[in-house]
Amino acid sequence: MKRQIWRVCSVLLAILLVFGPAPELFAAGGRTDRVTVDYRSISGWPAGPEINSEAACLIDLQTGAVLYEKNADEVLYPASITKVLTALLIVENCDLNGMVTFSHNSVTDLDSDGISGLMAEGDQLSVKDCLYVLMLKSSNETAYALAEYMSGSVEAFAEEMNRKAKELGATHSNFANPHGLFHENHYTTAEDMARIFWGAIQNDLFLEIDSTPRYTAAATTPWPNGFTVDMRHQMLVPGSEYYDADVVAGKTGYIQKAQNTLVTYGVRGERELVCVTLKAESRAQSFEDTKKLLDYGFDQFSVYDAAAQADMAALQAEASKSLNNVESLTLDENGFLLLPKEADYSNVDVALTMGEPETNDSCSGQLVYSYQGQKIGEIPITAKMKSAPKPSDGNLPETTLAAPSTFETSKESTDNAGFFSGWSAWQITAACLLCALALVVLFLVIFQWAIHRRRKKLREQRRRNRQRYQ
Repeated sequence: MKRQIWRVCSVLLAILLVFGPAPELFAAGGRTDRVTVDYRSISGWPAGPEINSEAACLIDLQTGAVLYEKNADEVLYPASITKVLTALLIVENCDLNGMVTFSHNSVTDLDSDGISGLMAEGDQLSVKDCLYVLMLKSSNETAYALAEYMSGSVEAFAEEMNRKAKELGATHSNFANPHGLFHENHYTTAEDMARIFWGAIQNDLFLEIDSTPRYTAAATTPWPNGFTVDMRHQMLVPGSEYYDADVVAGKTGYIQKAQNTLVTYGVRGERELVCVTLKAESRAQSFEDTKKLLDYGFDQFSVYDAAAQADMAALQAEASKSLNNVESLTLDENGFLLLPKEADYSNVDVALTMGEPETNDSCSGQLVYSYQGQKIGEIPITAKMKSAPKPSDGNLPETTLAAPSTFETSKESTDNAGFFSGWSAWQITAACLLCALALVVLFLVIFQWAIHRRRKKLREQRRRNRQRYQ
């Protein structure tokens, strides 16, 4: 009976999760939430380049906008770009001065063509040395040894990889090992890898390692005088035919089933882009496709600082229609908007929505930006008030101001709202389901108690009958 109760509870909890709020997945790994509206449906959106890689994803870091997708949700094998996630976990959880011992498994439990031969069983390198060898040389033995060092086993480390990947919003991936050698349950998508790399490059130590062109590690048995490793991402290497001054960091990957994979972080001026290409027939093709995509992202789009563009006086006047004595307004300094370079920013519409005043004489709201009917951004704004705000008196009319921007202010009524005042639809649904869950559990508990009591009486009756005939 207890099992049945738990089954019912599990079903109802699953329903709650389905109807609950969707997580802002990109916020975990990026500087801003990903804009979920498809910018490319805007008229005049610049056409993306033709590339040969089977899948690709290009993301603007400041706004979270996906500028280009090609089969970005197709499940493919990542190969050695897996090591981005491995390195991120190590820099977040391990001391750089710790010493990593290479076990027998770390130098033998790999495909023969996946062994670098830089270390032997029993060799020791610092975590710092291992990270550089991991990212520059793409050493599989080092990935294996680091996984054992942090988690005790490759399997336990893979669990940490999947936890971190989901934290960063990579929900269509599964990682079975720290190095990326073929495993049928080791896969990702171009967009998921963009999310993971997005999170990784925000770690200063990771970025420093992943942007280093050359590094010399300490001595090992095969290399008693130490050894030097060089960056394999040729777009980072001056003198290479693929060198690009805009490229700051990245990681290559290759196995036969994955073909060539590549993650790249590019910076031009104040613009930052993350580019992922998967399943290219050659490494040269990966570099060429990435070059096309980075140039497309940098050349065809402009990013605007929302705070710098905002007419704060007009916004304050509009906010004062629903709030008493607005002293000042503050717009999130990390708010950015992206538009094609040919677009006219004066045609951007802005809607101001203020929520209910808070007890500390402040009020939070949102500026929602649209262009040609498409939402292109949503930026938090805070009002500071000199005194307590006036009470809400119902739905306020929307007000439209003249170009260059349109501001609309709305405030939800609290009159006759009752117990559910301020609750969203999903919260009301969740509360109702929780009540239903409680009632079902209570019924099952009472039902189980009644059965238990009846069985007890029957056992007592049988005991008395046995005593009677003895």
